[in-house]
Amino acid sequence: MVVSYTDSRDQIHLKQFDSFTSSLNKLADLLQGEKVEIVTMESTANYWMPLHSILESRA
Repeated sequence: MVVSYTDSRDQIHLKQFDSFTSSLNKLADLLQGEKVEIVTMESTANYWMPLHSILESRA
């Protein structure tokens, strides 16, 4: 998974994560740490489902 986000200084970051649960939790930690409130996903398969579940559980 590739994640792009803008930090508090308006700098754009691009990071890559694999689809293992531990990596998805690290991705969620990163987004929470950066205070990201809105997430948009694009997927061509069902890979979004586990990440969606993790992010929803932290909302």
